[in-house]
Amino acid sequence: MKLQRGQRKLTLDVVGPRDAALADLRALQRGQWPALNDARNGSPLAVILDELDALGWIGEAEPVAQDLDQAWRTSLDALVERGRQALNGVDEGTRRAMKRRLLGGMRDPAEPLGRYGQALGVEDVLVRALRVQGERESTWQALVIARLFGAAGTRWPAQGGGWMEDARELEIAVASQVFWSLKAETAPMALPPLPTIRSAARVCALEVMRDAEQMLRDWNASVPDAPVLAAGQSARAARQIARGIHLQQYYVSLKYVESVLPVLGRSAAPGLRALIWRYLQEEMGHEDYELAACLQLGLRASQVRANVPLPAFAVFHRVMAHAATLHPVVWLTSLPLAEGLPGERKPLPAVLARAGLRDPAFAAHVEADVTLDHAWMARRIAAHLGTVDAATRRAAAQMTATTWALTRLGWEQLVHRFSAGSGAGVVTSPWDWPC
Repeated sequence: MKLQRGQRKLTLDVVGPRDAALADLRALQRGQWPALNDARNGSPLAVILDELDALGWIGEAEPVAQDLDQAWRTSLDALVERGRQALNGVDEGTRRAMKRRLLGGMRDPAEPLGRYGQALGVEDVLVRALRVQGERESTWQALVIARLFGAAGTRWPAQGGGWMEDARELEIAVASQVFWSLKAETAPMALPPLPTIRSAARVCALEVMRDAEQMLRDWNASVPDAPVLAAGQSARAARQIARGIHLQQYYVSLKYVESVLPVLGRSAAPGLRALIWRYLQEEMGHEDYELAACLQLGLRASQVRANVPLPAFAVFHRVMAHAATLHPVVWLTSLPLAEGLPGERKPLPAVLARAGLRDPAFAAHVEADVTLDHAWMARRIAAHLGTVDAATRRAAAQMTATTWALTRLGWEQLVHRFSAGSGAGVVTSPWDWPC
């Protein structure tokens, strides 16, 4: 038997029962391969396949690395082109400002952006956080953005020079950074007022956590909730909004555990490490609650998995992961935005029920969080930490304010996209922005 691919050749002498098995190999249809692979019963044909596979001649060992590299670069070129098309309507001055924001130099990312208490846009902090986090999680994000904005001298690495990533997640991350940089130039949102922190004394982490909870309550009281479901909306309109809610929450739940992992990257005392591990494990699989709600609303599982999140929901886990990398307390003070405040119940199931959406699937995720008592998790973790300096408290206040504003913007985006008359359904392009 002679095998050849390009310059590579192999000649084999096949004798005994394996000779008869070659006829089966030639006749084997594509759909039969999985069954053969599962059987693995030591048949002559299976033996031949294993031996050829070990030598790299079976299809599951292909395509060769060069083919993969080329396919990856082709997909990157297509990503850049889609991004350029999305920016076609943006004027040149705005593009230059976006380029400076996305590609310009940065100071120490551990420092609060600007002077503490300075009037800053939410988007200023978001873009900086996403840039820093993008460098941690991706080989390609910054390079794709540089190519997108035509930065001089940027080119893809030579063959074999980069790690291939999840192309869909890479495009979501890039499109999100571009969206927030555009919003910073066209419709910035100011951070809420930050608390005054004058004392340089170190403060107990649990006290910082309680102060953050009160800060969140004050901000919530100062700004009315987004009208997720307006009074008198039709049942059809309510179902459309509910679809949007659970589609976004599916993605957030799927990716949320990635925001906990950086905390575990730190060397922690055994009791604290065990508590964070417990929290991580309890959060795993919560996307199944959201998937069940989407199915109850008439969506197919394939639609739910193909849906691209709105920009605010696309970056929530990335912003939380950035906070976790800065300091555990910076992460903890934003945790109530995911889990709710102690003593308060998440209002969404009641809002949906008032609109006639009372199936248990719509409340299952919230009920699971109540059972797990996750609204108190931030305080439990804070009780294991020591004291915190003033710089960390300021960084925590700024990141918590940014994340709080991000959640507000998320609900606004959701209502805008899924409100009655918008005609929106499942979103499949990360460049299909809500406004």
